[in-house]
Amino acid sequence: MIQVPPASSVLLGLRFELFDDGGNVVAALWREDVQGATCPRPGDSIGRGSLGHKLQELVGLDLTVHHVDHYFTIPGVKDEAPLAMVVIRPRPQSWRNIEAAAPELRAQGWSLHLF
Repeated sequence: MIQVPPASSVLLGLRFELFDDGGNVVAALWREDVQGATCPRPGDSIGRGSLGHKLQELVGLDLTVHHVDHYFTIPGVKDEAPLAMVVIRPRPQSWRNIEAAAPELRAQGWSLHLF
């Protein structure tokens, strides 16, 4: 996972939107506990090899930010939640590959929804 000293980091969410060859959404993977030096922008690269072997095996090493969803928070409603969700749309995936990787990804702290 991306790690930097706490004094100079921001809390980010990281979401992978996984599509098949036909452009249909097959799954979404996300975490809300990623530490980054700054909030990435569309077109920025995500740390090569920093996301764990199983995820990198599934989505590849050369990852680029597709877009960033920014959120507002209301004090006391959802404390310690990321203000930005970085969205990555990697190469096309098969549903079977994602399903096979799901148990290990969940064990590593990733939330996963298969469509």
